[in-house]
Amino acid sequence: MSNAERMNAVNDSERTAAAIAPPQKWVNAGPDEGALHALLDRIVEHVPREQIDVLWIFPTRVAGGVESTVIVIARFDEDAERRTVATAHFRVTRDRRGRATVALQMQEHGSAPIGATQRVVDGVLRRLGDEVGREAPRRVEIGGTASAWWELYADVGGEVPEGALAGADDADENGAQGAERGTDDADEKGAHGEEPQTDDADEKGAHGEEPQMGDAAENGAQGEDPETGEPAPVP
Repeated sequence: MSNAERMNAVNDSERTAAAIAPPQKWVNAGPDEGALHALLDRIVEHVPREQIDVLWIFPTRVAGGVESTVIVIARFDEDAERRTVATAHFRVTRDRRGRATVALQMQEHGSAPIGATQRVVDGVLRRLGDEVGREAPRRVEIGGTASAWWELYADVGGEVPEGALAGADDADENGAQGAERGTDDADEKGAHGEEPQTDDADEKGAHGEEPQMGDAAENGAQGEDPETGEPAPVP
């Protein structure tokens, strides 16, 4: 085979391989604003992490090129026995390079006693209908703690800041100890708050008149009338 024939054979092979191989897909190497951990970042921009009690995270649904993700939030209420229920509905679209554009709709649905929170959530889900589909959500208890939040964040692919988990544990522990100390201090004050006054009063009651009585008795012993202070008549 001549050199020309070999060259033509190589070119034919390259053209055949190019026809079979799919075109190379561009990969977006930047941060994915549509990833679940990035959506969690957007939630805490509206609801402080320490106010989040429970999350219900529904699987992302894709329809017509739109990624739809619904997260139901139960947040602490001013009344400790109630929770406020809200939804975060994300719609993510992507360009040809995979870069995400995120639209967020936050909606509050009112508050309910802790025992009735699930019924409120169920009602919200019925209204959302096809937006959440029939797949069960992932229920995550945060309890307002940083440690639970960062564990979830890491579990869904987020990069946890260095030392965040250790710092979160310390913060949660300090918060719990602070609340406990406050309760203990209040109990101790309630138990002992009146003792110093009572002791002082008892001490004054026990000793406050002694000097006068002692002076009177002494004066009487020295020949003075205890009432008038005049010398007592000598018998």
